[in-house]
Amino acid sequence: MVRAVPVTRWLSSEAFKLVVAEPRPNVHNLSHPLIASDGSGSFPSGHTTFAVSLAIAIYFLARRTKWSKVVFISGLVFAVAVAASRLYLGVHYPSDVLGSFLVAATAVSFFTGLWNRYAVQVLNGVPFLDRLGPIPANPAAHNTPGESGH
Repeated sequence: MVRAVPVTRWLSSEAFKLVVAEPRPNVHNLSHPLIASDGSGSFPSGHTTFAVSLAIAIYFLARRTKWSKVVFISGLVFAVAVAASRLYLGVHYPSDVLGSFLVAATAVSFFTGLWNRYAVQVLNGVPFLDRLGPIPANPAAHNTPGESGH
């Protein structure tokens, strides 16, 4: 599931770009443009949505460990740095990078909910996976609040 989180980001970002169809800022209005803009959709920032979803995926791996707070803070700093770089380069509006945080978090939440609900059923229906053995039920769904699942 963790590997699918960045893919979810890409699909959600591209869907929003098609629906919103906001043009990028005009780099010719900048006194010293640092990067050429391709003129494609601006909202949301694909780089920022990737940074946010990558941070979320790494946090999923680190949760319930002693590193969870460090990973959370590092991921947040990384995502904010990527967002700031997109603004500094002049290829996105502030609303593009702020919206990217919402798009990534919403898409990951939606995907995670679907995964937790339907993944075992879908994976059990894939014939060649039988050779690897039975797919266990989602262990996180059976943990009591005090259990770590490890």
